[in-house]
Amino acid sequence: MIVPVPGDPVVTQVIRTYGVSLTPDDQEVVSPGETFFFEHTLTNTGSNSDTFDLVFNSSLGWASFSYNELILDAGQTVALGIYVSVPGDAPRGLKDTTTLTATSRASPDVTATVTDITAVGEPYFVPFVIREVP
Repeated sequence: MIVPVPGDPVVTQVIRTYGVSLTPDDQEVVSPGETFFFEHTLTNTGSNSDTFDLVFNSSLGWASFSYNELILDAGQTVALGIYVSVPGDAPRGLKDTTTLTATSRASPDVTATVTDITAVGEPYFVPFVIREVP
C-alpha cells in the first residue's frame, strides 16, 4: 500500500487511446446520366484529438470526394459525402465500387473503411391501381 506523504508530488498517468468509426456501407441502383449522394459519418472514438488521412477509390472513376485529411477532437463526428455520377451511356448492370478509408495519423493501425456500390439500372416502379368497390 502506498501512503502519500504531504508535500509529495501527485503523478497522474494519462493513457491515450485512438479509435475511428466510419459508417455506413451503402448500395444504390442509379439510372444512366444521374448522380447519387452517399452520406457517411466519421467519428473520432479515441480519447484525444487526431488527424485522419482519408483515402478514396472509385473502381470506374465515377465518384468524387473532397477531403484528404480531417482533424477531429475526441468524440467529434462529421458527415462526409461521396458523389457518384453515372455516365449517360453506362450499360445496365455495370457496378462501381467506391471505398473510403480513414486512418489515424497518431496510430496508423487504427483504420475504418466504408464501401459504396453503385449499380446501373432503372428504379423499379410498382403500378398502383385504384378501383371503386361496388
